[in-house]
Amino acid sequence: MKSIKNLELFHIHDHTLNKHSNLWEVGNCFEINNDFKSMFGQEIEGFDEIVGEYSTDPIFKREMALEVIRKEKYPKIISRFHCIWLSDKQALNYWVGQLPGKVYRVSATGIIFESSDNFLCGEEDREYKDIKKDCYKYWEAPFATEMDYYKKEILFQGKIKVLERND
Repeated sequence: MKSIKNLELFHIHDHTLNKHSNLWEVGNCFEINNDFKSMFGQEIEGFDEIVGEYSTDPIFKREMALEVIRKEKYPKIISRFHCIWLSDKQALNYWVGQLPGKVYRVSATGIIFESSDNFLCGEEDREYKDIKKDCYKYWEAPFATEMDYYKKEILFQGKIKVLERND
């Protein structure tokens, strides 16, 4: 993790899926902290790991495994349940193609953790224990290839100022 101050990054927000839509107006300033619940935090937090083991939802299994490994081995890293995802300019085109929603340019001051979608394994038809083993790579984030950077995701906690909405 590292600290940033007034770093311009991007956020893709889907107003149809998220209860935090009122925050995303140009000029607004707000804080993301451990009281904030991301989309995954709203849907998954509070479930026991055993539910993740027997779930048929691959995203639920992945997010549960990521959080279990983070708590066990990397507790100082930002939780995916209590953050927002940001992107730098290099990875923005990848994320625009992956996610629905509007793109916002923001100024961010706080802490970030950088990893890559490249480190998230395919979850379809995989055992929970196998998904869990692969989660270490996500948290260790061994950036080695151009593709790792192209699919970079930034977990963020701190203060956000919404600078611009790109339609």
